[in-house]
Parts: sequence; structure tokens; C-alpha cells
Amino acid sequence: MSRQREEILNGELGKLLIARHPSWDEGNVHIDSTETIRAQSGLKIDVLVENPGGQPVAIETKFDASKVGSALREQVEDRIGLTIDQTGSVIESGISVVYPAGLTGSGVMSAKLRYAVHQLGEDDTVKRWPEENDEWIEGSVDDLADAVEVVSLSEKRIREGEELLSNGVQDASSRLEALGKGTAFRAALAEVLHQEKGEQTTRMSVAILVNAFVFHYAIEGQDDIPDVAQGSGRNGFLKSKVLRTWEAVLDVNYWPIFSIAKDILETAPTRLANPLLDHANAVAEELLTVGATTFHDLAARMFQTLIADRKFLATFYTLPESACLLAELAVSRLDIDWTNKKVVKALKIADFACGTGTLLSATQRAIYRRLRRAGFNDEDWHRLFMEQVLLGTDIMPSAAHLTASMLSSAHPGVGYESSLVRVLPFGVD
Repeated sequence: MSRQREEILNGELGKLLIARHPSWDEGNVHIDSTETIRAQSGLKIDVLVENPGGQPVAIETKFDASKVGSALREQVEDRIGLTIDQTGSVIESGISVVYPAGLTGSGVMSAKLRYAVHQLGEDDTVKRWPEENDEWIEGSVDDLADAVEVVSLSEKRIREGEELLSNGVQDASSRLEALGKGTAFRAALAEVLHQEKGEQTTRMSVAILVNAFVFHYAIEGQDDIPDVAQGSGRNGFLKSKVLRTWEAVLDVNYWPIFSIAKDILETAPTRLANPLLDHANAVAEELLTVGATTFHDLAARMFQTLIADRKFLATFYTLPESACLLAELAVSRLDIDWTNKKVVKALKIADFACGTGTLLSATQRAIYRRLRRAGFNDEDWHRLFMEQVLLGTDIMPSAAHLTASMLSSAHPGVGYESSLVRVLPFGVD
């Protein structure tokens, strides 16, 4: 009888989750399904969310009962590491949910659920949060939907991406530093980026070129956007061809992203530019293997955490974790009816020293989640937010580039006329 009641509640929970995300539907939210796991067709998962642009998340449920914690933990963690039959995706995260005693299907919508997050770490061990089996997070179905979205980002893939990006940028910048000595190239880079000449500026230049390739892969195929491959010749990428493709992209827009990448490329002598472009593209292609263009949050997190590492660029930026907390605290205090289109359209969100956009993009994600919970598709709002709502300014061109990249990556396929990301003048006029 208990299991029968659980199945009824699972069905209601699955339907409520589907209603809370425009990309969740009956095709990727599986309720009490036994036909989803490879080589284990009889295995039943209470609710399995195959989050588009993320990793699948297994949800296992129980009624409020003594000692439910350890049994439920074991059940969820047994699901982690399993492979989805149709897609080949691996379950890296799960959520254990405890239903209140006496809960009925009609009460799930307003119920206070207890849940815990289980996630595969870098060391291939599963961590539970909160750590103790008798400790739980309490929240609504909306909060649970938030948790599903957050844990669908693969921490393992983020770490892989960070390592690929860091090593690739380090290799290319070291080579450029060596080959560029005695030339005007390094000084020209410093002038473009408004930074001191040296290794930090060279690294930032390479990171911007890699990011431009990653973003170009994300938007190629749209109307009037040339394919990345159009920048290559028989023996690799060519400075002249890449400049032409990026000029074509700029004719559409994406100025904060591609204009500075173009300026950097124009300063490079052809003998340095061509091998640099080959290397930047190779790094970008490796990042594609961990989902840098399909997992927009993943791409943002990789760049944000890398830039936040002072060993990489020797400067101070807001950590992604801190930005997420600050953004959530700030947005939660907005007295807004998220179902009211007029009120949402009137929002103005600004960071006047935006750096790499960590705080602004965290705020963007917090608001987009609320729009999804209100029944909207945040993709439909993205152009408005880029053109009229999200304002970021900095005195560093590299900061504006990365901020625009982070904000645009939420929906790279959505075009916009112009953004509110600006490089401000500074110094003596």
C-alpha cells in the first residue's frame, strides 16, 4: 500500500516538475520507468530527469519514517554511475526526497519536502549534502526543481574543462611570450587590453581567442553566421580568413565578444597568428567534448572558475560560488510577481565594475529560474534582457568580452541588436 501511494505521489511530482521548466516534458522526465537504464531494463527509478544541456538526475522518494535516511541514501547512490540507454549519458547526481506522512497527490504542490543532494565528485566518490543521513534540506517543489537544475551540471566535466582550458592557454601563452620577445607584438596586446605588458596579458589574449572559437561554434549555423571552418585553409587556420569570418559575425552583432578577439588577432604577425589560431581552435574543440557549447552553464562556469583562479591571471575576481550565493540572496529579496510581464520587463540590473561577469551572470541565472517557475520560457525573454535589462561596465576590454560571453551563453542561439555591456573610458582626457 505504501509503495502504491508513493507511485501516485511520484506521478504528481513528475508532472509538477515538467511544468517548471520549458525544456522538461514527458519525453525526458521519466516517472517510475523501467526502460531507461542500459543493461538493466527492469530497474525502476522513481523520477529520472534527463535535463537538456546537462546530466541526468535520479530522484528517489520515500515516506517519512524512522531510519529512512540511510536506506534512501543507499538507493539513490546505487543509481549514480548508471548509463541512460538511449543517450549514453551517465547519472552523476541524484536527489533523495522524503514525503511528509499522510501526503496525498493533491497536496504535493504545496508540500514541504525534505531532500538531500548526492553528487559524484572529482575523486569518483559520491558526496551527500547535508552530510549526515538524518539531516535534510526543506523546501517546495520549486526548490526541488532548482536543485535538479543545479546538480545537472557535471562537476566532473567542469573540472575536466578547466584543466583543458588552463593547460591549453598556458601552452599557447608561453610559446607566444617566447616568440614575441623583441617584437612590438606584446606591447600591442597590452594596448588592446589596457593592461601591462607581460605573461598575464598574453594569457588573457589567448583565453579571449579560445572563448571566441567556443562561442563561434555555439552560434554557427544561424542565419548569416559563417561556419568556423571557413576560417581555415588546406594547412590550418589562416589569420586573413578568420578575420573575414569574424567580420561577418560582427555584421550580425556579438560585438563585445568578437570585436576584441578581432583586435587581438590583428595585432599578431601572421607567422605567430596562424599557429596560435590552430592552437586556440584545438583547445576549443577539446572543450566541445565536455559540452562547452551545449551546456551553456558549463561553459560559463569553466571560464569563471578559471579566471577566478589568481594563479591563472594574477588578479582578484568574485568566486562563482560566492556570486551564486550573493545573487540568490539579492534576487530573493525582490518584491516581484514573476508572472507579471510588465513588472519583469521594467527590471534593471547593473554591475558597474562587472569584471568577468560572474555576479551579473549569476543574477541572470537566478532570474531565469524564477521565470521558468512562473511558467515562462526564459529563452523568449533573453533578447529583452540582453538589450534592456542587464547592464555591465568595466574599464577593461577583456572584462567586457568575458561578461558579454557569459550573459550571451545562456541562449547563444538567440540574437540581439545590442547589449548593455560597455567599456568605460578612464584616465586623463
